[in-house]
Amino acid sequence: MLSGKQGKTITAIIDETGAKIDIDDNGMVSISGIDLAALERAKEIILSIVNDIEPGQILEGTVVRMMNFGAFVQLSPTKDGMVTFPNSPISGSMKWRMLSISETRCG
Repeated sequence: MLSGKQGKTITAIIDETGAKIDIDDNGMVSISGIDLAALERAKEIILSIVNDIEPGQILEGTVVRMMNFGAFVQLSPTKDGMVTFPNSPISGSMKWRMLSISETRCG
């Protein structure tokens, strides 16, 4: 879902990109503005929120929390994932290939 609590998701995208974003009553999303790079970034963020993550996909995200068994990575403003890397340090931004998806949620 693109619209979060009190419009926080849309507001964050607008703040980051400077684009104007409108969602009509049918769910059609319109992005407008004068900076093409900002419009592309807004589109990229929106697609990362509304599209499902599929096995085989190359993903990029920011490590938001380290645990002794892996790292939690922010994939979009509304999606986090857990990555396990035995014997590998993890920090900052990273790319990886999605091998499998588990619907299990941690506390």
